[in-house]
Amino acid sequence: MKKILVLFSLIWCFPSISIADTITLVADKWCPYTCSPKTVQPGYVVEISRIVHEKAGHKLLYKLVPWPRAVKEARNGKYNGIIGFTKKDVEGFINTENEVGIAQDAFFVKSGESWKYRELSSLKEIEVVGYPNGYHYTPEIDKYFQKANNVDVIPGDNPIKPMVKMLLKGRINTFPENEMVVKYFLKQTNQTDKLAIAGEFNRSNVYVGFGLNSPTHQRDMKILSDGIQMLRTTGELDKILDRYGIKDWR
Repeated sequence: MKKILVLFSLIWCFPSISIADTITLVADKWCPYTCSPKTVQPGYVVEISRIVHEKAGHKLLYKLVPWPRAVKEARNGKYNGIIGFTKKDVEGFINTENEVGIAQDAFFVKSGESWKYRELSSLKEIEVVGYPNGYHYTPEIDKYFQKANNVDVIPGDNPIKPMVKMLLKGRINTFPENEMVVKYFLKQTNQTDKLAIAGEFNRSNVYVGFGLNSPTHQRDMKILSDGIQMLRTTGELDKILDRYGIKDWR
């Protein structure tokens, strides 16, 4: 009993001391938010999450998983959470109070194409629209993708790569995606001039979401949400973002 009391006294006196455990976050490849694991640049949200949780005494493990499976298995409790959570109303998750970025969605076409996205009916003018499997945009666009005959669903844990390739080869005519994700990919692959924005349509905050079936979801959410602000205050956030060539979204 005495040893137990001493242990709890130490934890109370030093909040950063805790019984170490591993928090597993999953996502598909959505660089610069989430990139390849075990690289010097695994994604800026991965780096933020790792630094914050390690400061709290926990180990963070990040895995690449196709997005529909990432959501399903994190919701079921196999993993602690998902990175790239943009819809507050996705059932089964709690998101961090502080966002980890902004997502500006747009439709992309090959440079020189005249088609523009103006409203939902604009998509009917397109022969084939590429759609990354399991992604969500606006309710209207999501519904269109589920029912329309001119949609090609793109699977995998790195949908941006095949979508760009298919677009350039004429197998699809447009696709929706986060502007920063596309621009980052094009810059990394020396294809900056190959694609053009054909219309922006949705802007939303990006979060890390923790599954309600994870027994530590409240704790992990609080640690990360508070930690984001801490990194901003100390200047560490800017240093992380600089490595990816981006600025603080606030």
